[in-house]
Amino acid sequence: MTLVDRVLLTVYALAVALISIFVISAFLGLPPAWNAMAILNALSAWQAVPIAALFFLFSIRVLLSGLRKERSSKTAITQKTELGEVRISLDALQNVAQRAALSVRGIREARTGVHSAEDGLVINTRVATSIQDNVPTLSATLQGIVKQSVEESTGMSVKEVRVLIDDIAPANKVRVR
Repeated sequence: MTLVDRVLLTVYALAVALISIFVISAFLGLPPAWNAMAILNALSAWQAVPIAALFFLFSIRVLLSGLRKERSSKTAITQKTELGEVRISLDALQNVAQRAALSVRGIREARTGVHSAEDGLVINTRVATSIQDNVPTLSATLQGIVKQSVEESTGMSVKEVRVLIDDIAPANKVRVR
């Protein structure tokens, strides 16, 4: 639930509580001047319809925020050990994978993303390489090194390493002056 939804829910709950108290006291006739029919007759359609529409919209918004599936806000993966629980953030796993990718000879740039699957981690890697490198061999090497590095460093099972060759550039030429 977002901050806007929480503020709307608070305002909505307070308004409904005040209206409920007002209606209950009017029907019980607690202040003698208040009569339920007199209150209903005092409101015109131009006053009642916008208020009712506002409450209807608030109700729909609150209902949808309660039914909406929460985004995957999982920022860490938990491992249970004999001594307790260890949580490793997805950012830490991403950093391990990125460092491993950059350690592969022929990779000029690398960006990684990590998410959790049911039977292990899935690592997405976007890399830039030079034209003189053999892409299939480089990709296989990259996948193996990233998988091995993450598994050895964290003890987590890597299900899949996906590689996207984002850029193949000419090799940097060294100029002599």
